[in-house]
Amino acid sequence: MVQIGEGVSKLRAIHDNAGKAATDISTLIRELDLLTHVMQDVIVHASNRNDSVVQHCQADCDQVVRDLKSLIAKIPPTSKSTVKANALKFLAFRDWNENVMALQRSIQGAKINMILITTYRNSNQLKELTLVSQLHTLPPTGNPPEESASELAPASASDLSQSPTASVGIVPRREKLRAKHRGNCLLRPCSCVCHRTNRTTHRFWALEYTPWGALQQSCDLETCNTTRYGASVRLAFSQFGIRWAAVLEVYTITSAGRFSLRPNLEMEQIVPYTSPGFEIIWRCQTYSIGFEEASESLRQLYRADPQGFSRHVNPGGKSYIEEILRYPWARGNDQTQWELLILFMQEFEMTKGTDSVPFLVQCAQWIGKGPHLYLLELLLDLGYDVSGVVGDFQDWPALSSPNWISEAITPDPFFIEYFKIVCTHNQGFAGMTPLHEAILIESTQTVARWISKSKKDEKNSLGQTPLHLAVSDPQRLKALIDSGHDVNMTDIHGIKPLMYAAAVNQDESVTLLIEAGACINAELKKYGRTFLHYAAVRGHWKLIFRFLVRLEGFADNWIVEGWAESAVLLYHVEYPNLGNLEMREVFLGQLLMKCRTANLTFDDVTSGIKDNCLLHYNTGITDFEALMEQGFRLFNHMNSKGQTPLMVAAELGEPDLVRKLVEVGADVNLKDLHHRTALHFALGRMEKSRGYGFWVAMETLRILLAGGANVFTIDGCRCPCSSFGRLSVVDLLNSSRHWWQGIWEKPPIAAMELLCLTVEYRGAQEGKDLLLSFIRWEKHEERGMSHLCFQRHSADGLYGFVASSRPLCLQAEEVDDILDEESEFLAILETEMEESSAKDFEHLLKDWLKQMKSRLDKVVEEKSRSDAKCVKGQAEVKV
Repeated sequence: MVQIGEGVSKLRAIHDNAGKAATDISTLIRELDLLTHVMQDVIVHASNRNDSVVQHCQADCDQVVRDLKSLIAKIPPTSKSTVKANALKFLAFRDWNENVMALQRSIQGAKINMILITTYRNSNQLKELTLVSQLHTLPPTGNPPEESASELAPASASDLSQSPTASVGIVPRREKLRAKHRGNCLLRPCSCVCHRTNRTTHRFWALEYTPWGALQQSCDLETCNTTRYGASVRLAFSQFGIRWAAVLEVYTITSAGRFSLRPNLEMEQIVPYTSPGFEIIWRCQTYSIGFEEASESLRQLYRADPQGFSRHVNPGGKSYIEEILRYPWARGNDQTQWELLILFMQEFEMTKGTDSVPFLVQCAQWIGKGPHLYLLELLLDLGYDVSGVVGDFQDWPALSSPNWISEAITPDPFFIEYFKIVCTHNQGFAGMTPLHEAILIESTQTVARWISKSKKDEKNSLGQTPLHLAVSDPQRLKALIDSGHDVNMTDIHGIKPLMYAAAVNQDESVTLLIEAGACINAELKKYGRTFLHYAAVRGHWKLIFRFLVRLEGFADNWIVEGWAESAVLLYHVEYPNLGNLEMREVFLGQLLMKCRTANLTFDDVTSGIKDNCLLHYNTGITDFEALMEQGFRLFNHMNSKGQTPLMVAAELGEPDLVRKLVEVGADVNLKDLHHRTALHFALGRMEKSRGYGFWVAMETLRILLAGGANVFTIDGCRCPCSSFGRLSVVDLLNSSRHWWQGIWEKPPIAAMELLCLTVEYRGAQEGKDLLLSFIRWEKHEERGMSHLCFQRHSADGLYGFVASSRPLCLQAEEVDDILDEESEFLAILETEMEESSAKDFEHLLKDWLKQMKSRLDKVVEEKSRSDAKCVKGQAEVKV
């Protein structure tokens, strides 16, 4: 460094005599001064003179000194100015040029190396200062808290999702959360009313526009700084043979003191819906081809035109990736869907369509229908760049919705884990404030700092406050509550933090929220749900039971009993889950013990049936015994349809429960509003059942007959197919007729079984009466007489008529007219039945079997003609 300083002094001394070279010398002096300053800084921060960094810099400086000496050696000594001296200077300065250039190169190289080294040292010092700062914020205890290690470690896959598989790589956690200014809402749209649009789409066109209501409202978000109103239309011309689509946009943009009109016309090349690539995807989706065949065809298309194939979009503007992920494919074909996605994104390296705003919304809409978390993780693993995606939350799917296919088992029903993954890559996504993000992905200490810096109850684009997101972590939830955050804030759907906590099975969080004043009576108006519903739909019965136990500690008995009755109805009526009763941690008896009585009556809002009791719903033997232990007595109670628990059990095909009800005194011959008994419901069940279900229904029928059920129930029906009201027989044969009318089906086995059981339990005489009813019905059919039986079934379509196609009930005058018109046929029928009544049981049985054979022969003949016609049609097609 001393040698460089001496060289600089010499250069300054001869600067005035340099003539035309003065400019070059001035530049060298400045460069050497800067080099000296940087080198001094490196030496000061070095641990010792033998530091490898100092030695590296010293080598660069040595080269500078050598070049500097070479330059000074060529400079002539100063003398008085003479013509000869000036000539010598001119010649000398002309020869200095090479030495000046060499010195400049040496200085430049040394300077670059030192700047890089200084930058490296500064970054290390910043990391050290950050670590020291974190250490100073920890509690001054001898042992660090247990969570410290986990907070500093990378997040595991289980922390980020509840993915059904472990094939997706782990999403790394950010080390530092920084405050991020939202900036211009035009570049990163917010979810306020100013940016909401309506959309209408068709196969070949799409329209997006600002609704009229948005123009009349003021902005509902304080941070919004830009309004955007207008419309865009997309028109595809492929149906006219033109493989182009036009997008026309006209928007007005208003920000602080500025207004602009922005029209835009864009043309995009498209391919038809029936193009080879989209057709292959469709064929995979419909099980027409497998992945191996599809992948080979797609690879051929890609190799033929890699660039063009990657840009393909259909007339609807969807790329191959968007089409593959339009919705979850059926179970059994979902693996093909994943393999196709991997093929396009990994092997073909396609990203077309994934950079659009609606793409992430489309992926989020898998919730409730497919593995939405697994899809997001797989996309990220395949290179999906979510860092610049802006959420379009006006089309974001609902949270924990009963419209989902599998609400009970859908992971992450409130998108908390989903936002956690996205925000790890896209800070500020979904209108998340630094406190929102700290709650999800930062340490407890960072959360505490942001709580003190942030406003209370700020909401993201879904209306979720930090309290909503903190329900899975009681420690963070308590910190927010203690700082004054409102425990009764709602998201955009009206769901409160208490409902979130119940749905995610956080018992401790439920307690904290209730103790902090959360309203337990709050109800989501759209679905009529309280926090108990959110716990019940996901099977968190232990949480519900513990809530009732805690409630007993500070509430009056009538309040506890009211909540217990609500829990019983949720457990037994709304979410019975009978197939997995053994998996429940709480039993019906435990809930009934906290009710005032087990003889509850209630209205079913879903079905519209009123005045039900608990046994009007499918009940296992364990629950039946629990009801008996709690004093249940409503065995013959009728609801608004006149149905008793025995009728319901018979219709559901529960012979064990039917037997129990008969044993405790349930009346087997009570009639509902349509004069049907429990035997009716058992017969209907038997006729509709197949295989094992048929024999179960047979057992139910046997129990009822042994319990005194009357086969012939009078209801006043005037149809001549029966002896005026023998309802059980008419319904059974009517159902059989519709089963094998015009097609080959089974003969009326249920009628045969009923005949056998009637003879077994009620004697030969009732068996003969039943046979006469069967024969009368067949004779009525042979003569083509009108049926009036359906007039008794106006309420439902269980016996032969689908509700949408069931004939209307006839008025009494219309029935009289029909009977008058067919009076001659009726007289003949009555005469023939008098002749049949004189025969014994054996002869009647033979007559009925002949009738059955004749009917079945007609069915076989009709089926043969139908098959021959079908074969002839196929032959004509081949020709």
